[in-house]
Amino acid sequence: MGGVTIPVLYAGRAGFAGEDQINFQLPANVPTGCVVSFQISVNGQLGNTTFIAIAPDANSTACLQPGFTTAQLQQFDNGASETFGFFELTQFSITVPGSGPSKFGSAAGGFIRFTGNQLAGLTQTQAQFTSTGSCIVIQVQSSAAAGSGSSPGLITASVGGLDAGTVTLNGPAGSGFTNQPFTEDPASLQYSLNLGTQGLAAGTYSVAGAGGADVGKFNTSLTIGAPLTLTGTGLPGSVTRSAGLTLNWTGDNASDLVEIIGVSSAATGTGASLVTNTGEFVCTTNAGAGTFTVPSSVLLQLPASPASATAGSGIVEFASAVSPTTFTAPLTAGGSINSGTFLSLTGQAATVAFQ
Repeated sequence: MGGVTIPVLYAGRAGFAGEDQINFQLPANVPTGCVVSFQISVNGQLGNTTFIAIAPDANSTACLQPGFTTAQLQQFDNGASETFGFFELTQFSITVPGSGPSKFGSAAGGFIRFTGNQLAGLTQTQAQFTSTGSCIVIQVQSSAAAGSGSSPGLITASVGGLDAGTVTLNGPAGSGFTNQPFTEDPASLQYSLNLGTQGLAAGTYSVAGAGGADVGKFNTSLTIGAPLTLTGTGLPGSVTRSAGLTLNWTGDNASDLVEIIGVSSAATGTGASLVTNTGEFVCTTNAGAGTFTVPSSVLLQLPASPASATAGSGIVEFASAVSPTTFTAPLTAGGSINSGTFLSLTGQAATVAFQ
């Protein structure tokens, strides 16, 4: 639960036909929140990841979800909707064998309105940020016959986008970003901007909106520093799943959030019988920790992925995010958004073989 292994007090029949029961006690160090990751292990085999709500203490009457007050969570039960704004700067360098490292950057964001029914899907996709120091695993299977993938552990939420008019990005001197306009997708009303390969220089970045049909004029800024540095050999070229994966880093940004992601796919069959199984883990910790080990129990849930285009593929990412800036924006219909967040994510990735 939330990356914490909990001993079972009882596991067996519950007294009803076809029903089993598992009893356990939550330890003091278990993560809390509305969407704490939860898996069951039987004979060492972990099941799909699902989520459970855990209140912060015995006297609490509700779970706590980052970005929402208890009153807001209770309002969802009464049919209320929330409006949220978000913008993100992303910079990644990736090393591919035979072609060397390359760097690319992007910016994206927008405004969405969602209800309590849609909140479950939204917060599950953000669950990795609510259980710092732990990992979640997502499994997806796709087939040539079905033509699509399914993730049994997650709920997909469809939310409504809001128009904010022309949105631009400005960066520090020398960054090359001066009133750079975002592109707005006409269907989703979400915004995106290709930042090229020059990278994000340390300094202050700002996003400004001129106002549109749904959201009025707004402005928010964020200051980013130098990225964390992986020590030792950096990202590995191969990972032995049964041995775990340890990464170490240095940097002055102790309060930053560190995110370690791994994805592995393996294909079986050919033609219409082709089936691809993909596993993804997302682990989070604080930059001040300086080290994190992805346990073998997590890695073994990913399929083996030899470095072959036909047999499968794998990738490992290491990234850090500065403490986000919060902002507000007016709504043209009156009032303002419930909350807004502006953050950056800087990291590196490498193709690997999970063995």
